[in-house]
Amino acid sequence: MTATPDLAAMLAEAGKANAARRWSYAVAVGAVGATAVWAAWAHLGSDDLAVAAMAGFCLTALSAVDAKHKRLPNEGTLSAAALGLFAAFMADGTAGLGRAAAGSALTFLVLFLVKLVARRSLGWGDVKLGLALGAFGGYFGAPVVLFGICAGLVLNGLVGALFLVTRHAQWGAKLALGPSLSIGLLAAIALV
Repeated sequence: MTATPDLAAMLAEAGKANAARRWSYAVAVGAVGATAVWAAWAHLGSDDLAVAAMAGFCLTALSAVDAKHKRLPNEGTLSAAALGLFAAFMADGTAGLGRAAAGSALTFLVLFLVKLVARRSLGWGDVKLGLALGAFGGYFGAPVVLFGICAGLVLNGLVGALFLVTRHAQWGAKLALGPSLSIGLLAAIALV
């Protein structure tokens, strides 16, 4: 099962949601998609473009599902991680695969430790999303992974604060972390 049917279902159901919810889904999906295009543009004309485009596709689809359902299915996160490893291997052989595997392990470990320390701060789907984020980011190097994850966590905090200030959410409300982590990583791919 791929993330694409979940994206199609989310878009079909968006018509039934109220205007505020449709707006928040559109912003989340649009922001991730726009950042993916930016990341791809930054590496135009190289094998890096293929990896950045694959990251953009996978992370946009997963972000849409997370924004809608507040959960990330194993089928989507693990498939995206496998595609990240495959894209890295196709772009740079075993060297690319090694960097992607190291990035995947590092990101998973960091998010796993955050989950253990602050249990309610993120879900297990977010931890498994770290495998995909690390695979795509690891291909570009450790600084991309570290900057991307930090930027994503900071962005999610800012979004949460904005939601509280505008009364779009109450304290303790669930906020999808996947879109913020995805934007952070794609921005890191473009900038680093």
